[in-house]
Amino acid sequence: MSRRGFSLIELIVSLSIMTILVGFSVPVIATEVKRQKVKAEKVELNAIKTAVVEYFDDTFTFPSSLGELVVNGDGVSGWAGPYYSPSLSLYGSGGSTATEDEWGTTYNMAAGGLSSRVVTSAGPDHAFGTGDDIAVTADVTSVRRKTTIEELEVINNAIVAYNVTYLSSNPLLPNYTTILSRLKATGYLPNGDTTYDQDGWNLAYVPDPVGVTPVVRVTSSMF
Repeated sequence: MSRRGFSLIELIVSLSIMTILVGFSVPVIATEVKRQKVKAEKVELNAIKTAVVEYFDDTFTFPSSLGELVVNGDGVSGWAGPYYSPSLSLYGSGGSTATEDEWGTTYNMAAGGLSSRVVTSAGPDHAFGTGDDIAVTADVTSVRRKTTIEELEVINNAIVAYNVTYLSSNPLLPNYTTILSRLKATGYLPNGDTTYDQDGWNLAYVPDPVGVTPVVRVTSSMF
């Protein structure tokens, strides 16, 4: 029994159909890859945001670069990282270092205010300032507030103890530099330690209420 092969016309038609199918599938695949990379990038940025806050919690400073989340190149005091482990991209270049996004573009990190840093990926087009940028804000206000509350408890307990002994003979005047010096000199706060010199926003504590003698407590001007 003879078997007829494909004719030239049939081959051309078959190849045309395959070309059309490939033409339809390539954009679909490219769109899905892009979608998956954007999704992965958002996950990475959220991990970086958490890492920046943890870095600040330990060092009370922002990293000079995102590489500092992985390696303490600047020798920052209090560093207890690494704070971030970059994920390898499943969809192409990038995503394998702390400084580059899913598309291999270096992240941009900028101040978003006194207590925040904005980390931005340029997105699929590799260009900052366009509609496909992806950004997160690492806000450390909660860290500053927590530190301030903890320090205020120690300082105000020291003031109470000081006043028990010295309220009538040497009351605390409404000036924090003087208050701090007196508490350290009398041993109610550790001498030679700068921990209680400023609040979580690097501002001097203030008497509460302001201008009243003797001082019975202090607070932060940020509260």
